[in-house]
Amino acid sequence: MASLSEIYFNSFPEEERRPLDDILCRAAAGDKGLNLMLIHASDGNVSGMLTYWDLGDVIYIEHFAIDSSCRGDGLGGCVLDEFVARCSKPVLLEVEPAGSNSMADRRIAFYRRHGFECMDYPYVQPPYSPGLPPVGLTLMCTSCDGIDPGTVSAALHRIVYGVGSDAKA
Repeated sequence: MASLSEIYFNSFPEEERRPLDDILCRAAAGDKGLNLMLIHASDGNVSGMLTYWDLGDVIYIEHFAIDSSCRGDGLGGCVLDEFVARCSKPVLLEVEPAGSNSMADRRIAFYRRHGFECMDYPYVQPPYSPGLPPVGLTLMCTSCDGIDPGTVSAALHRIVYGVGSDAKA
């Protein structure tokens, strides 16, 4: 079984990763913005992670990863379905655009099977750190009706990425 850092670093390219120390420090300090949920296998070992933010109108999943040795057995789908069911608001996440790489279409199909829809909006994730590029991504959401992608995008940039007026990250 892989460690949390191996799961995280193997699941996301550098430009799509918040520094892991930042996640762990915020979680340990009880940061009211960033929440970390560890996913455990039946043997008690860490088999994945989910980080999320409450943005007011939506819950935003920043990172969701399952150890590659645990994929394909339904664990990720069960965790995601349970998480969404516990949320009283629509759940939002970012994915690489369809056709951008071999895994992008598989991820989008996975999220669609679990109730997410792609939002038609030209979204760009700001860089996590100086020297990293911005990343063109697709927003996906459960219950997209009534969710303004421009408003959600501005909240993501301000609260999660610390970009824009009243930045909090």
